[in-house]
Amino acid sequence: MSVSQEVEALLNLLYTEMMKMKGSKMFLVSLLGAAVAPVMVFFMLITYRDRSPGVEILFSNFYNQTHIFIALMIGSLLFGLIATYIINREYQEDTLKNLFTIPVSRTGLLISKLIVLFGWIQILMLAAFLLCLLLGVIGSFEALNISVLTNHFIQYMKTGFLLFCLTPPVLLITMLFKNYVPSIAFTIMVTVIAIIVINSDDYVSIYPWTVPFVLTMEKVPPNFSIYPSILSIALMFLASLSGCLLYLNRADIQ
Repeated sequence: MSVSQEVEALLNLLYTEMMKMKGSKMFLVSLLGAAVAPVMVFFMLITYRDRSPGVEILFSNFYNQTHIFIALMIGSLLFGLIATYIINREYQEDTLKNLFTIPVSRTGLLISKLIVLFGWIQILMLAAFLLCLLLGVIGSFEALNISVLTNHFIQYMKTGFLLFCLTPPVLLITMLFKNYVPSIAFTIMVTVIAIIVINSDDYVSIYPWTVPFVLTMEKVPPNFSIYPSILSIALMFLASLSGCLLYLNRADIQ
């Protein structure tokens, strides 16, 4: 098959995946999931302000507190669930065999799903960012300016990219077990470990599921090197992605 035919087939797969996402209830559920952190932090800050007269709540503080919840807890759980859904849906609906009637390689199929997953994650990160802005205006939070918006927009998009890099392990587990339960159990386990590791100076910069937070902190500790963190998440991404490619290209589709 020529390169142009491969590209055309890949675009057709992308279109199919986007139509599935558009018509899926899971997309609406994921939007609600993305709203959890902003809403929860909003009410925490409002309650704190009501109990401490004279205290001002800054937009930057609101964005940072929400970012902590997303980067360390909600992001891994929510995006892991979405990654599981994207793969497991094909097994549940028995559509994977039909997809291979399209003249595209199995590698191309995985690439199309990764592109859709990345776009989905960034849409949710954008939704969380905009919801923080809306809630901050409603709550009359202070010190909103272009610099704050720009810095935190970049922070949220970078966090989305790094959390996306942690989805291939979930994809691989879903392919191996063809079930939601092992994948969800895995995301819960790595998230709990991340919450524990975040207090460890020795491991916080090298544990892959704390790296999205470490690399997107507003204030980086002095003498902190980002290279171990980048290496950690890059190795996890490449190793699990290689596992996905090996499985897809060697396994028989039942």
